[in-house]
Amino acid sequence: MRRYLDNKLVLIDFGAIKEISTFKINIQGQISSTITIGTRDYMPSEQWEGHPQLCSDIYALGMTAIQALTGLPPQQLPKSQTLELRWRDYAEINDGLAKFLTKMVQRDFRQRYKNAAQALQALKLALFNPQSSVTSVRMQALKLAQLRLESPVSSPKFQFLNLAQLALKLSIASLKLVKIGGKYGYIDQTGKLVIQTQFGIARDFSEGWAAVNIGGRESLFGDGSGGKWGYIDKRGSWVIKPMFNMAYSLRDGQAKVEIGGQERIIDKTGMFID
Repeated sequence: MRRYLDNKLVLIDFGAIKEISTFKINIQGQISSTITIGTRDYMPSEQWEGHPQLCSDIYALGMTAIQALTGLPPQQLPKSQTLELRWRDYAEINDGLAKFLTKMVQRDFRQRYKNAAQALQALKLALFNPQSSVTSVRMQALKLAQLRLESPVSSPKFQFLNLAQLALKLSIASLKLVKIGGKYGYIDQTGKLVIQTQFGIARDFSEGWAAVNIGGRESLFGDGSGGKWGYIDKRGSWVIKPMFNMAYSLRDGQAKVEIGGQERIIDKTGMFID
């Protein structure tokens, strides 16, 4: 579910979970037969047959990510003769991330990542591999350039950009939070630090703005206390200087803030609208 507090995706519904300590695992690393719980299209064959592995949930997560990228549920995606999922033609992502997701949903569980820690390490390499990320940006730039050549626009405001400019715009468009030395900043697709680590607390970008805190300290639940909140754009410039006791991500051009002990709503001009 998407959490309203900071617009982040979180896992819910752990009612059917089992403690790993209660599993019986044989010498091959297989888990003894157990009750089958789950949704068929997101469940690997070994789990459907009552013999889940520690990597069975990795398969389910991979399927969920592929559906999010393609917009198609698993049953609508074609399969190869070996029954492996064929989904790459329905999504545009860099090669590193594509290979990562494909490995997550291998039919043979022995070909998947063995556990969450191994998958997380591979994901970091996939996301911050400069070669795969830059290639993806260049391909997107080439496609945009091709579209412009095929569909010329006569507006005097329309300016042709070279591939380097397009790549820069695409890189800035997908900034990610990073925490270094206890402070937050933002990196681009190549892993380059675009906005310096200077914020005690920060949220992901939403609708071109990110809520950030200067002088505060993060708590266990991600909000923390102290300091003041404001908003920056994707170049790191203040669009609203720190003045709020709390600030939340933009949604439909509006954001909830707390100031003077009251909750208020602001728009993208920074004006209170409640």
